[in-house]
Amino acid sequence: MKIRIACIPVNQTPLDWKGNLHRMEQALKEQHSSDIIVFPELCITGYGCEDAFHSPDVTERAW
Repeated sequence: MKIRIACIPVNQTPLDWKGNLHRMEQALKEQHSSDIIVFPELCITGYGCEDAFHSPDVTERAW
């Protein structure tokens, strides 16, 4: 049995929760042939949040 895995890079904007999730959803819609889809770490919060990562709100919303 073959398992097809896709690793999808997406453009991210720091702390743009809705925009980052929207771009992830659009990428998911384009993947029809993969069994497992992997996104990069911090794809929801976006890289470059710097000290904002210490905020409790960021931790809760990232899940």
